[in-house]
Amino acid sequence: MTTFQFCQARLDAPDMPAPRTEASHPLAIQKYNMPMTDEHPAHENVFVAYTPLGFSVRVSHSYWKIITSIKHPVMAGRDLDVKKALEQPDEIRSSQKDPTVYLFYILERKGRWICAVAKKLNGEGFLITAYPTEAIKEGRQIWTR
Repeated sequence: MTTFQFCQARLDAPDMPAPRTEASHPLAIQKYNMPMTDEHPAHENVFVAYTPLGFSVRVSHSYWKIITSIKHPVMAGRDLDVKKALEQPDEIRSSQKDPTVYLFYILERKGRWICAVAKKLNGEGFLITAYPTEAIKEGRQIWTR
């Protein structure tokens, strides 16, 4: 089964277990060009957020669908929360593994955060993933409210 076929099957059967293949890689969308089934063309953005670090972060409809159907289904319908985390975070940390990756945290409720992970490349950013969490990851704190 190709990665594309796997992801298409995953969309058709949401109770299927999460993939443990290259489809879970943040840049996987480039490999399987997932078709859109709704009114939005795959290349259009769900949103563009402007971060306090001075760069914008975009996410296409096709990649948002991967995040919300394969990677973190709990984030379905929470695009505005993710945009807010990017634009009005409580804290921003840089990744320990990649200095061009930033983790934007916003408090959802006591002991619960929304984390939006974005990569800055050539002055622009793109969303890698977003998820709820109970802990802020290690990494260098580079901005705080």
